[in-house]
Amino acid sequence: MILKGKLIAESPIYRGNARKTLFTRDGDGTQRLVSLAGEVTGTAEALMDAFIGASRNGKNLGLLDQLWFRLYRSALPEGLITEVKCSLQETSYSKDHLFDIRMGIKLNPERWAAEANANYKMETLFRNSAFDFTMKVSDSVLARDINESRLYFLLEELMKGRFWFGAAKSKGLGRCRLDLELPFSAPKSLPPVSPKANHLMISVSFNLENPVLVGWPWGKIDPEKPAFTAMDGRQLIEAMRGIPAPIRKRLEATIGGPILSSANWKEKFTRFFPRTLAIWLMAQSNKDEDAWFLPAAAVEKLGAGKHALSPKLLARITPLADRQFPSKEAVDAAVKEALGAKANMAKRVLDVVAHERKKGQRFDPEAWVQLAAELGFDRAAGDRLEACIQDEAALTSVLSEACKKILPGLFQQVDQQIRLAQSDSWIDEEIAVREEHLHIKNLLKEGKIEEWQWLNPDYTPESVRPSTWREFLESHQRVQFRHMLNPRNLSKSIANDRNLIALVKSYRDRTRQELSQSFNTDFRAGGVFNREISKKYGKPYDTIFMRMLSWG
Repeated sequence: MILKGKLIAESPIYRGNARKTLFTRDGDGTQRLVSLAGEVTGTAEALMDAFIGASRNGKNLGLLDQLWFRLYRSALPEGLITEVKCSLQETSYSKDHLFDIRMGIKLNPERWAAEANANYKMETLFRNSAFDFTMKVSDSVLARDINESRLYFLLEELMKGRFWFGAAKSKGLGRCRLDLELPFSAPKSLPPVSPKANHLMISVSFNLENPVLVGWPWGKIDPEKPAFTAMDGRQLIEAMRGIPAPIRKRLEATIGGPILSSANWKEKFTRFFPRTLAIWLMAQSNKDEDAWFLPAAAVEKLGAGKHALSPKLLARITPLADRQFPSKEAVDAAVKEALGAKANMAKRVLDVVAHERKKGQRFDPEAWVQLAAELGFDRAAGDRLEACIQDEAALTSVLSEACKKILPGLFQQVDQQIRLAQSDSWIDEEIAVREEHLHIKNLLKEGKIEEWQWLNPDYTPESVRPSTWREFLESHQRVQFRHMLNPRNLSKSIANDRNLIALVKSYRDRTRQELSQSFNTDFRAGGVFNREISKKYGKPYDTIFMRMLSWG
């Protein structure tokens, strides 16, 4: 019998552990496909969660095995559930197939200080993620005794949402609900159930009068670190979300490269920002215009020929020669008005109307109103801008005056990002360590590291730092050399490292940008630019506090 349904994560599912297991993916890891382990097996059997099975030492049981024993105080009948598959649905993946990650440290219980080499990393599958669930059940074993009745109520627990998968279960994470139509009906009588199997859930909700603040390690600068950290101007500009996207793209192309110093980049931004605004406004004003007119040469010829106009009528039409009209209807109306009582002669004149399309530069008031609304400019400046729409230098000068009001806020955001970059060097160190590990694994794959080197930390391979080699051996001290060279495991480990490096780099940049947004860091009663710190709402921005962010 094959049972198919959908498993829904009603709270985020944590995956990973304090050692190195992270981004456990299907296949070789390159496709970044995620599934919940069906059976306890493989090299990580002592650490992993799975639906069925048991480790060789019997200490780690499958979650369904545990649930069966908790309900009935007996082992799950052998062969009853032969296989479980639980693959994440495509609709639950992010665009890059990478998910949120939580990183932290272990504290020494006596000193309450961070312990070396004891950090943890947890990948998070977001709430409401859905999995395709398949379970194979043996019909012959199901028909024995009261196994069908017991399996019914076991699956009923999953369908009621009383099932947890992954890490931090005691904190409410990993709660799952199974959406499944059972092929057999509910039993008429209950099977014997253990009196210790009761489950009690208490739900409590809180209405918070003040924001919930969560402390982060960002914003605490190490005095031993360099005073300035190299950054990319593109990242600073991307965080300025109040600036319209077309303007940001132009700025990124102009000053989006590496910056020498904060002051130098701010000076460049002060010069290029109003000029970029001016160029954009001029581009919005450059539009193709249609024009209709009476050519002067053709108007003169109307006084000659078989159906010539009288000199009196021609004198009325001549002032309209070469005058441009926005539409053919406008020319018709002007000609008829000029002819007056002889408007019936208008067709003779309209036969010579010419049409042309040319590029014109006319101030676009709608573009200016939109720009002023997004940046907080005074709309009244539109009259001055319209007068100099064809002069880039004059336009830049007017916009420079308008920009003076918003530059302090933008530069405050720049300072925040630079301060964050100076305070999160631990992320760059994590990336560097992972890149060094990746290099060592590639050397192993290429056969450039021998077993005698693996057994002796003093024999450092070429192109590897001695400290890195010792740290790598220490973190893999339980792995034998022949197991390390297993082609499938090694390829998957290399793919996992590449995935992690890509995610952490993206996560680092995203965090810096999110934490520099005023709505995530400023809880002062007077608003974003109020310099007086409210005693009610807490601390200023330079000691970083933030709201709980959800980027799913």
